[in-house]
Amino acid sequence: MKKLVSLLFCILFISTFFSFAEGSMNQKKFVSGNIQDKTQCVRSASGSEAILLSKLALDFAISSKEVLGNDRDLDALAIAGILSVPADYLNSSQENESKEIYDRFYKIYNLFDETNVKIAVLNRLTVFKTQDTRFPELLNDYLKKTFVSPEKDPLSKAVISTLGYIGNKDSFVILYLLYSDSVWEAHKEELKKSVTLLLEKSIPQAVSIIQTGSVKECQNIYELTVKNEKFSNKIYAEIAENVLSRTITIYENSLNEEGLVELQYNAFSLLARLQWTRSARIAMKYFSMAKEQYEKGKLSESQYCEVIKNLPVIDPVDSVSAYCACINEFNQTAEKAISDSSVKLPSDKVLLAFISALGAIGDKNAFDTLLAVTYYSYPEQVITKARDALASLKW
Repeated sequence: MKKLVSLLFCILFISTFFSFAEGSMNQKKFVSGNIQDKTQCVRSASGSEAILLSKLALDFAISSKEVLGNDRDLDALAIAGILSVPADYLNSSQENESKEIYDRFYKIYNLFDETNVKIAVLNRLTVFKTQDTRFPELLNDYLKKTFVSPEKDPLSKAVISTLGYIGNKDSFVILYLLYSDSVWEAHKEELKKSVTLLLEKSIPQAVSIIQTGSVKECQNIYELTVKNEKFSNKIYAEIAENVLSRTITIYENSLNEEGLVELQYNAFSLLARLQWTRSARIAMKYFSMAKEQYEKGKLSESQYCEVIKNLPVIDPVDSVSAYCACINEFNQTAEKAISDSSVKLPSDKVLLAFISALGAIGDKNAFDTLLAVTYYSYPEQVITKARDALASLKW
C-alpha cells in the first residue's frame, strides 16, 4: 500500500504541475501516457522543455523503481531522462539546480542495477566533469570491491574512464595499482589513459609511489609522465628526480632489477635536458654509479660519454673535481702502460669526453690535470683537445 501511495503521489504531482501551467502536447502526453509514451516524449523534447521533462522522467523513475523493480521500460525512461539533460544546462544553472540534478543521478545510479542505466549516468558525469565529491568516492569504492573477469567488463570500463575526468587523488592511486595488476590487463588502455589524466593533479601521490616502488613501478610512472606533452617542465623534473633518487637507492642495495640502468640513464638525461640544477646532489651520486656501471659493462661507452657531457649542465662546480680525478686515473694508467705492455689504455672517446667537458666549464682548477695530459703518449687528437681545453680556461 505504501508503494502504491508513493506512485500515486508522483502522478498527482505531475498532473497538478501541468494543471497550473498549460503544457504543450508533448508535456500532456508525458503525464497521460504509459512509460513508453513518457520515454518518447523525453526523447522528442528540446530547449527548456527538455530539462523539464528530463527532471520529471528522473523523478518518476526514482519513485517508481521500488514498485516496479527491474523493468526494461522503466530502465529506458531513466536512460532517456539522464541523457536528455542538456550539456549546457549545468554550466549555466545555479548551484542548487546543479545539485538537484546530481542528487537525481546519484539516486538513479544506486537504485538501478541495469548496466546501461549506470553507464548513462557515468556518461553525463564525464560530459559535465562534475565536481560533486560523492561520485569519485562511490566509483573508487566500486573498483576496490570489484572482481574482474579476464574479459572486458563494460561497467568497469565506464567507471575507469569516468574517473579519469572526475576522479580525485585517491582515484589516481587506485587506478595506478590496477594498471600495474595483470588481472586488469583487459582494461589496460582505459587505465593508462585515466591515470595519465589524473597524474597532473596527483604528483604527491605519484612521488610517494616512486619513493617506495620497484624499478617497474618507477618505470611506469616515468613513462606515463614523459609521454604526456602537456605537462610542465617542473612536473617532468620532479618525477625524473625522484625516479633517479629511488633507482640509486635500489642499486646501492644490490637489487639489480631489470631495466634499472636504462631507467637511471633516461631520468638523468631528462634532468640534464631541463637543466634542473636542483638535482645536483643526486646527479653527482649518479655519476659515480654510472662510472661503475660503465666499467662493469652495464652502461655503453656512448651512454657514459653522454653522462660526462651532461653532468656539468646540472652541477658544473662539483663536476670539475670529479672529472679531474677521473683523468688523473687515466694518466696513472697511461704511465703504467709505458713499462707494462699488458696494461690496457683507457678509451680515447671517454678521455676526450672528460677533456671537452672541462674545457666547456672553463674552471681554472682543471689546469694541472689538463696540462698533465699533454705529457703522456696519448693519440694526437687527445693532446690537441687538452691544449684547446687549457686555452678555454677562465682566469
